[in-house]
This record gives sequence, structure tokens and C-alpha cells, in this order.
Amino acid sequence: RAQDPVLSQFFANRTYLNPAFTGLEDGLQLSTTARNQWFAADRGYTFFTTTAEWQEPCWNSGFGIALTHAQEGLAPIASSSASLMYSYVIPSERNNWHFGVKYAYNQKRLDWSELTFSDQLDPVFGNIYGSVVTPGKESIDFHDFSFGVVRRWDSKTKTNRKHQYNTRSHIGVSINHMASLFGDGPDESFLGTGTEVPARITLHGGTIIPLEFLRGVGRHLTLSPNFRFESQGPNPLNPVKSLTLFSGGIYVIFLNQFTTGLLYHSRAPLAVAKHTNSMTLSAGFSSQPQKKKNDN
Repeated sequence: RAQDPVLSQFFANRTYLNPAFTGLEDGLQLSTTARNQWFAADRGYTFFTTTAEWQEPCWNSGFGIALTHAQEGLAPIASSSASLMYSYVIPSERNNWHFGVKYAYNQKRLDWSELTFSDQLDPVFGNIYGSVVTPGKESIDFHDFSFGVVRRWDSKTKTNRKHQYNTRSHIGVSINHMASLFGDGPDESFLGTGTEVPARITLHGGTIIPLEFLRGVGRHLTLSPNFRFESQGPNPLNPVKSLTLFSGGIYVIFLNQFTTGLLYHSRAPLAVAKHTNSMTLSAGFSSQPQKKKNDN
């Protein structure tokens, strides 16, 4: 029942959420995300990902490179991957379609000498015997493919006869470990048992709603509700028999610089105590050079 690493701040690294986001912004984008959990246990679980992406507007394309590394347990199990990403945009006047693919080369390593098996233990003297367990592979390598699509569109909302607001929305879906969804996926077992990486399907969406208060003074407030639903397992299209995760919340952006937000995470969209995983609070600040009035 293990699953892929899950990031609470899922929009802090968009390409990990969906490869169709690759090259979304102008210029070169660099991002790094780290996660450390269960640190009260021995060594716990750590996960790092670093992404570089850039946009080629003359080709309506985006290109990206991503590196990830995860480490868990005392042995430990170390999982690393290097990915290449590509996205293509089909533009129109008020909406865009983004299509993205990702290829990943994965490696998992395990130090068997750090493991202790039950036949090594004496009730009095502890670990004094040798084990009859035959170690498996120390490392395994496999290839992986993912696909994603995102639709982004603008719409106008009128509040009265004189004022209207442009909202920007998106909805997307990504399929990770595609081979496992449509056939036999790669074997990630150190013992060669044919244990495949289960497919993961992610549905996500959100909108950006600009508001204005203290009219005439130019005080701006932006609301951005977002959600994510993931299902991973041998049959991710059947959430009842898969691991599921739902995240939903809202970001508030003040003066286009200060950001705060609250996200709710649960094992199912129904917000009841037995499903709740966590609440995530975020805060941020961005500094941008003052644009010229005639700079479009």
C-alpha cells in the first residue's frame, strides 16, 4: 500500500503535479522542494526534488529537467530519479490547452548489511548469529513514463453595470506510471517478485479571482481556491480499492505581493475526522520590479 511522495504545497512544484505545466512561465524557472516526515521514528522519511524548466514561445513548447531523491528507514532504502519533461501548448483567444509528457530513469538501492532478521537474535545475548536469508539485489533500475493535460481559460464576471473582473481558471489531469495502468509496469522489487509501481491518477484545478476594495485607492485582493484529488493503486480508476488523497483550500494574495493560504488534506473528499490527515498553512512574499505604465 505504499504510494508516491505527496507534497502538501503541491503548487510550489507544478511539474511534479503535472508535466503539462512545464515551461508555463516566461524565462528560466528553478524550484526546489523538500519534505521530512515521521522524524520521531529512526531516520524517518526525507524527500527532495529540484526542477529546472524553460519556455520556448516560438515553438509553443516548454522543456524541463527534474531530479528527485528519497530516503527511508535504517538500511536505508534510497530512491533516486532523473526526468526529462516536454509540454506543448495549443493557444486560442481566451483559453489554452497544455499537453505534457515525462520520461524518468529511476534507481532504488538497499544496504542489506544494515538489516537484522529474526534468526540472528538470541533471547539473552541479542544479535549474535548469522542469518540464512539470501540477500536480494542491492540496486534496481527501471524506466517510467507519465502524461498530463491542462486546460486554462479566462472568463469575465460582472459585479454591476460599471465593473467586471477577469478570472483565470484551470483544470488538469495527469497519469503517472502509465505502463502499470495499461499493462505490466516496471518491477521495483529487490527480490524480483514482479511487484510493479502502481499507477497514480491526479485530478486538480483552481481559479484566480481578482477583487478590488477601497475603490479609487487601488487596493487589490486576489482569491485563489484550489483542489487536488489523487488515486494510486493496481486499479486507480476504482478509488474504493486504491489509496486516495484529497486536498482543498484557498490562497489569499494581497497587493500582488503577500500570500497566505490554508489547505485541508484528507483521505476522502468528505471532511470528517476519521478521514482527516492534516491542515497546511502557507505564507509568502514576492518582490517584483515596478513595471512601466506602457509595458504590456
